[in-house]
Amino acid sequence: MPYCVPAIHPAYVLRQASPITDIIVADLAKGYRISQEGPRDHGEVVYVLPSYKYGLQRGFDAACRWLDHWEQHASWVAVDVETSGLDYFNCKLYSIALSAVEEPHVAVAFTLMDYHTLTRPMEDQLVWRLRTILANPKVGKIYHNAPFDQAVLYTKGFQLAGKLYDTMAGAHLVQSDAPDKTLGWVGQTYLDVHAWKVDHKGAKLAFTRDPDELLQYNGEDALYTAQIMEPQLEDIHTRGQPQAVIDLQIRLVEMATRMEIAGLPIDFDKRRRMSLNRLKKMAAAKHQLRTLLDWPDFNPMSDDQRRTLLYGPKFAVAPWNLGLRPTQFTEKTNLPATGAYAIIDFLEHPIVRALTDYVELRQGYAIQYRESFDVEIAKMKELGLDEELHDFKKNPPKHEKGGAYQRAIGPDGRLHPKWNPFAKSARFKSNPNVQNQKKKDRAFFKTAPDWTMVGSDKDQLELRVLACLAGVPRLLEEMRKPGGDPHLLACVAIYGERFWDYSEEDREKLRTMVKTTTYAAVYMGLKITVWRTIREKKDLDPALRAALTFQETCRIIDGYFGTFPEIERYHHRKMEIIAQRNYIDHPPFWRRHYFPVQPPPFNEVANRDIQSTAADVVGSEMCELDEEIRRRFPGEAFMIMHLHDQFDLECKTSHAEEIAKLSKKIFGNTRLDGPCGPVYLTASPTIADNLKDAK
Repeated sequence: MPYCVPAIHPAYVLRQASPITDIIVADLAKGYRISQEGPRDHGEVVYVLPSYKYGLQRGFDAACRWLDHWEQHASWVAVDVETSGLDYFNCKLYSIALSAVEEPHVAVAFTLMDYHTLTRPMEDQLVWRLRTILANPKVGKIYHNAPFDQAVLYTKGFQLAGKLYDTMAGAHLVQSDAPDKTLGWVGQTYLDVHAWKVDHKGAKLAFTRDPDELLQYNGEDALYTAQIMEPQLEDIHTRGQPQAVIDLQIRLVEMATRMEIAGLPIDFDKRRRMSLNRLKKMAAAKHQLRTLLDWPDFNPMSDDQRRTLLYGPKFAVAPWNLGLRPTQFTEKTNLPATGAYAIIDFLEHPIVRALTDYVELRQGYAIQYRESFDVEIAKMKELGLDEELHDFKKNPPKHEKGGAYQRAIGPDGRLHPKWNPFAKSARFKSNPNVQNQKKKDRAFFKTAPDWTMVGSDKDQLELRVLACLAGVPRLLEEMRKPGGDPHLLACVAIYGERFWDYSEEDREKLRTMVKTTTYAAVYMGLKITVWRTIREKKDLDPALRAALTFQETCRIIDGYFGTFPEIERYHHRKMEIIAQRNYIDHPPFWRRHYFPVQPPPFNEVANRDIQSTAADVVGSEMCELDEEIRRRFPGEAFMIMHLHDQFDLECKTSHAEEIAKLSKKIFGNTRLDGPCGPVYLTASPTIADNLKDAK
């Protein structure tokens, strides 16, 4: 019997890399697989090429017979595509492979669309059969990461129908926080197969353009995806995941696919005006820094110059009074770090605050507004920004086509993010990230004439879930009041009655500070971690982050948990439950979360059921609303945005009022029960023509 012993170098802890538990679990799993027996025969790949071992014609005939057989018998069929990249709107489709769950295990693979290795009649006949299978509602489809594969197929003109299963969604149900959910990892978890994802030199075969290698690789992807489904579902049921949770996860996959295809509408004129304003603001911020420092050519993006400014002797004296003591060092050179996360410890200093403000302005611009080189140069010339133009030409950006948002704009003029319902946390994620965008920057996501948006945002969602599950009477009582404000209640508890003596502006600032701190602290991170988390929140004004000093953060945390001790007691009860049975479950569908490493990190236990309950409530209601609007208003209403506790959909203006009423019914007043009675997860819809105002 083989034994695997993980070893962690002490320096690993100091480098603040990924959680140690992730690395240990990953290394143990790899070591265990390596120690096992070699691969078994898991089926055959029939690929249609002149070099196929039985010849081109026999390969073609066999492929047609299998495709016809699977379509006629309504088999569950795995589908896998190979493309030129991850941009599903603009990528080239090189090949596709299909494989049925039923035995004998056979996969069929052939090139098509953008990579021609067959005669036109052969390719046309195979593509016709492919269209028939994909459009057949009786043929179930299996994917690994369906939102990508389906989006590719849809944009290439294929109609998709039938039941769906996603083996990546299944991996999420087995262990949502697993560090790896790739097909290679999942396949080698359930099947004793060789490492088919790489060649003998370790190169990824996904990048090969050798037709034999490509189709063999593509075919094995489909072959193993088909064979994963049954043992994975057995594993999911053995772990006690309710069928309602499995069904929800698949519905979320389907909604993610539809959101990817729909994309976000853009008002390009408004985006251009906003980008010009941002450029002027960046130029003014840089000029202010250079004047303040008496350094005419200071480059705020240069590590060496920032290091001189922050830690060197020149600026340690009046009037700058810097000479900061570094708290982080670069891994390779061991020099004082100057990145955003390294200098947030010093936000109280006005120069550091000004530097942070400029860096975040520039980073936000690069992601959301930057276009091609020629367009950017034209903008700077139009504004007369000679210094910016000189800096831009001297240090051009990496991507000539523009920033992340620009590169995600499809031929239809809409921004198409990739939506990920399989993230480690329970929340949806997007790439490029359109969810952490500052509210004011969302204004250029604007509908065309005769169209509008309906949005709705759950009130204090995760705090209400926590108060309900933990049974916090004072918070619940406040939340049940019409217009109740649990953050204001916390302010009075922390600062006492003198809170009301402050001006209205100061009271609002204190409320924001308490709200920000408690949302970061209720998941039981260390105080220093909570403080750093707040400092890293780019959607908060740097001045507010500076006002939340470590001492003020500690004061708020102590006051909050002193007022509501039920929260910490609830998290400790979960630790006791996990020690007994290794998992926790939670409403509304009683999803289970297992913790393979014992004892689990306290903050992960505190976080898991709260965020997941909130995500399941929002996700299930978004799916229900999405399905309903598609049924009632086909082609004239569709979901476009998932913002954790908020959704946004786009519809014809004539349908907006009716859809708003429907969203209020489905999304606006969810009852959640707990040990001290229910709480209502309320939300009110808003109709607006842009994402900034639709919430």
